[in-house]
Amino acid sequence: MGVRHHTMRYVLIIVLLFACLVVVFRMRGVALRSGGVLSAVERENVVAIHPDFARWEPSQSAQWVRHGVTRHVCIQGGGIGSLTMPYAVFVFDTEGGVIEANIINAPNPSTPKRVISVSPLRVAFERDSRTVVCSGEFSESTGIHDIRNYMDLPRRLPDIEASWRRSGSTNFEVLMQAIRSAITNSQK
Repeated sequence: MGVRHHTMRYVLIIVLLFACLVVVFRMRGVALRSGGVLSAVERENVVAIHPDFARWEPSQSAQWVRHGVTRHVCIQGGGIGSLTMPYAVFVFDTEGGVIEANIINAPNPSTPKRVISVSPLRVAFERDSRTVVCSGEFSESTGIHDIRNYMDLPRRLPDIEASWRRSGSTNFEVLMQAIRSAITNSQK
């Protein structure tokens, strides 16, 4: 029984080490570098999503290469944040087409450090010497539509708030749901 017990212990240790290596390998991702430039085609495609992106410039970018496929990932922090900070993220193919447009809400303050995966979109942020991995807010299939609505939100917000006030509701969650519905066009 003693030899069998020790063998099982060694097998368990090896399995745990392998699992740790897999997690570490997956968390590595690709480092984001400061700045970045959009190609003329990428710029045209971003502006086609929403005119307010005409002057959009990435604050960080990375080249994601997996299985012979290259993606240009661009991220920009912006907006007003409290507990979280919104980051606009665009993923482009080699021809400059938009593969994904999304918003990542990351802890505030934090710094985007690595692209962990492109599909699904996940980015590692560093906060107080800890790594926090955040995903895109919108699904890959509806991201472009939802980011258009997100960009239009400042223009629509006064009407949404006025409608909420007219309803007589004092529940702030009802207002937040109306804002989410305005972004996703859902009636949940």
